[in-house]
Amino acid sequence: MIKNILFDFGGVFVRLNREESVRRFETLGVHDADGLLDPYQQQGLFLKLEEGQYDKAEFTEALNGAYSLALSEEQVGWALMGFLAEVQQYKFRYIREELPKELRLLGISNINPFIWEYARSGEMIDGGYSVDDFFEKVYPSYEYGVCKPDRRFFDLIVKESDIRPEETLFIDDGPANTEVARKLGFVTFCPENGEDWRPVLDKMLG
Repeated sequence: MIKNILFDFGGVFVRLNREESVRRFETLGVHDADGLLDPYQQQGLFLKLEEGQYDKAEFTEALNGAYSLALSEEQVGWALMGFLAEVQQYKFRYIREELPKELRLLGISNINPFIWEYARSGEMIDGGYSVDDFFEKVYPSYEYGVCKPDRRFFDLIVKESDIRPEETLFIDDGPANTEVARKLGFVTFCPENGEDWRPVLDKMLG
C-alpha cells in the first residue's frame, strides 16, 4: 500500500531542455558545456554546484577562473535557466487538489541554488506558490551535499522523514535513479521527461 510519494522535480514537474542550457553556456564561453551538462547528473564544476560545494558566488568565480571569463551571477543563472523548457503548472495543481490528503508528499532533486531559489520565489509556479508549498519536505541536493543516484541520498530521506521504502512510490525520469531506489525497496515509476504521469499514478494508487 502506497502511503508516501517521493517526487523528483526536473523532468517530472518541469520539462527539461539540456540543449538550450548547453547553447547558452557555449555562447558565454564555456566551450565544453556539452560534455558537462546532463539531464540527470552533472559533471565537473556543475556537479560540485549541485552537491553544495559552491554557493552562487563561488560557482561563478570558479567558472570564470576555469574558462578565463568575467561572467556575472546573472549571466550564469540565465544559462542554467535554459534547462527549464516548460513549467507544467497542471501537475502542481493535480498534487495539491486531486491526490488523497492522507498521502505524504516529499520532493527530491539534483538541483543548484540558481534554479531552486527561482522555484521557491513565488514567480515560477502559478498563484505565487513556492515549490515547498506542495510537499511536506523537499530535499534539494545542494543543501544535503549528495546527488542521486547515490544511495546515501535515499537513506538520508528514509531516516529523516521516517518512511518505509516499500510504502513509498518514487517518481523520477532518470532510469539510473529509479534503479537504485528499486534495489533499496522503493516502488518506482520512471516517466519520460515532461510526460503526463497523472493517469499512471491514478492507476497505481487504485
